[in-house]
Amino acid sequence: MSHAYTERQGQFLAYIYHYSLVNGCAPAEADMQRFFRITPPSVHSMVLTLERRGLIRRVPGQARSITLLVPSELLPPAETPATQSIQTMKTATKKPGGWSAVRQQLATWDKPALLALVKDLYESADVNRDFLQARCQAGENGGEALEEYRGKIVEQFFPARGFGKLKLGEARKAIRDYRKATGNAPGTAELLMTYVENGTRFTREYGDIGERFYSSVESALDELAALLRGEAREMYPQFINRLAEVEQMSSCIGWGFHDYVGDVVGRLEEELGGN
Repeated sequence: MSHAYTERQGQFLAYIYHYSLVNGCAPAEADMQRFFRITPPSVHSMVLTLERRGLIRRVPGQARSITLLVPSELLPPAETPATQSIQTMKTATKKPGGWSAVRQQLATWDKPALLALVKDLYESADVNRDFLQARCQAGENGGEALEEYRGKIVEQFFPARGFGKLKLGEARKAIRDYRKATGNAPGTAELLMTYVENGTRFTREYGDIGERFYSSVESALDELAALLRGEAREMYPQFINRLAEVEQMSSCIGWGFHDYVGDVVGRLEEELGGN
């Protein structure tokens, strides 16, 4: 098999290889977009080119599914700019939390003392309250906890008063916090769908936003698609119409967003529609 590639394609291949080596998983298109500082359509076009030339294999519409088909010895040297930057991705280290000492202390407490501590934590901060409520409702697909986290997402796009602040990091954190607290895949899928719906509706109503915005919505859609293919597969029939509405809403949006949404929704229908 021929592994010929251009210099530019080699930079992407080197990035994919070293990113996977450092992080233990393939990069998402959003990662490549940030690194090479190009638009989402340009990244997607390069990925399609690499796939067409037999240099990578991927599962369309599924996040972080790229597999490199070029032997590492045929890639550009390790001292390429791509490699140098990737090596800095893991510089952050975990802060010493002293959990071992806390755990040893808690192990000596009786149940009433532990309950009193949990009550204090519950009352000390809203984030603690939300986490504990979600954990206690872990087996429920809906409920008060889910609506609490859904509200945090909607608030960033369409608050009850004023205009959305688009603090996307806070909206995405709400999804992560819910998943961490409950481990509930169907509920997480519902929150991801809420994020995609509200993000698409926002840009539909207010016009083109920017690359960071679209990358975030596309990333959430990828995560949703992965859940619907796996842990939340039984939820797909409930999402068919909503996904179709998102695709329709995105029809007049630029930045390659509509094409991306259509690709993910179409692949899901091909894979799961007959089930």
